[in-house]
Amino acid sequence: MKEKLKEQKLLFISVLFIMLFSFPFLKMINSASLIAGIPQFYLYIFIVWFIAISLIWLVADTKRKKTRQNKDE
Repeated sequence: MKEKLKEQKLLFISVLFIMLFSFPFLKMINSASLIAGIPQFYLYIFIVWFIAISLIWLVADTKRKKTRQNKDE
């Protein structure tokens, strides 16, 4: 049951970030403005990518943490 929930979370995260990397969102972000000297488009790509990797890691790592806790007991 827990594996199915993890799969659903990963699927949701994947669909969400596919949408955030789709053309309409990228078109809205694409402008000539700079934020802290970095083009807004590149900053958006990096931040969304970083958040996606972090969320996937958090969801995938929950089982490993629980497994380690059970072994310690």
